[in-house]
Amino acid sequence: MLRYHRFDEPVPLLRREYEAQSAGRRLHASGILSGALHTLGYFSTDVCLGSPPRSFDLIVDTGSSITAVPCSNCRQCGEHVCGRAGRFDPARSMTAQPVSCPTRPVPSLKCEPCSSTTCGYSVRYTEGSMIRGRVVMDMAHFEQAGSRPAHGLARSTDTALAAATPRNTSLRVYFGCQTFETGMFQRQRADGILGLQASRVRGKVPSMLSTLVGERKVPNAFSLCLADSLGLFLMGGVPPPPRASTLTVPFERGARALFSLRLAEIGSVGNGSKALIRLPGIKQGASLLHPTIVDSGTTFVYASTAVWRGLLGVIRPHLHHPELGSRLCSFLEPHELDALPRLYMAFSEPKGGKLTITPQQYMVEFPRTSGVRRGRHYCAGIFDNGRDGTVIGASILRHRETIFDLDAGSITFIDSDCERATPATANLKHAYFFAPCDRSAV
Repeated sequence: MLRYHRFDEPVPLLRREYEAQSAGRRLHASGILSGALHTLGYFSTDVCLGSPPRSFDLIVDTGSSITAVPCSNCRQCGEHVCGRAGRFDPARSMTAQPVSCPTRPVPSLKCEPCSSTTCGYSVRYTEGSMIRGRVVMDMAHFEQAGSRPAHGLARSTDTALAAATPRNTSLRVYFGCQTFETGMFQRQRADGILGLQASRVRGKVPSMLSTLVGERKVPNAFSLCLADSLGLFLMGGVPPPPRASTLTVPFERGARALFSLRLAEIGSVGNGSKALIRLPGIKQGASLLHPTIVDSGTTFVYASTAVWRGLLGVIRPHLHHPELGSRLCSFLEPHELDALPRLYMAFSEPKGGKLTITPQQYMVEFPRTSGVRRGRHYCAGIFDNGRDGTVIGASILRHRETIFDLDAGSITFIDSDCERATPATANLKHAYFFAPCDRSAV
């Protein structure tokens, strides 16, 4: 189960791993929220590590590659959910093992740095924060609801999930034990991060998903189903067959980030019709839209300056009492929210494939009281990204199950009731999720 958390102070929005030798995307000053937009959220899940198992609250992030938690001997770590006494202590886990270097236990593990045979890691993020520590190996605990058919058979059938006793399994995984944190990592309540992106930096640590896939021979896929305040995160399940009601978009070939799509156009859908309306005065192309990254660790949508202005220009005339200032905010009653224009994203592949974005997805509620206006206080969750392309953040992944299929090299978007989603009702079938500590296999 995923939970949504808010920060109660202005903080940067984007969290990307910094690639010192690449011309990757960077955060600029406009990425800081202030004024009415004073909250930033993220989705996290409980992960049980060690023997006996201890719970850690980790941000689920498709834009980061490492999984890491605070270490018991951390010299500079924040006050997180686990508390100082709950930080990971290898000496208190019967199954914890240090990872030595320069020899590597698995080819996909590469230490950066390797200091006195200690396998270290150091990651800097574009919003300014940094983490570093040492790599350890210990047990992570998973659960699978129902039985699963053979891998090859499962992809050609859509059999119902069997009503069986959940199967628990524990696997040895690699993760970071942090001894130093700065910036957002130090301020956040979550204990750490659960990265799902393939590493493009020198230090590489196998993800928990890759370990699950390798050890259990399950499909290399995971899904996120996000609601406003909770959600569902599943791994190693069988993606559904193509359907007319779903949109499957292939990864962009040759892109730096794994979960990149080739976006061709952004616009609005005419009210009362299905006509597509292009943003006025904007000639869209690769220079304005590229790269396009699907990133659950970024809360909102980011677009190049021209596209950002165009989208706000489409929305603003439909707000009866927009607030003054650089942020597009207003008090809205349910029927007023629903009357706002629908937006769309059209992709190069599949031809004609469009992702519809409803007002409930691009408008984000930021609670505020008013003695005059009725309704709830919303702001457009669309922000200026300069010349750095497009980020599809968690806000418009809400109210749909998003399936990341690494075997097929694609992302599938399926409108779903994520408030009520369970492993049995999810479109990613026969999947694993993290087991509660009291139901772990160890």
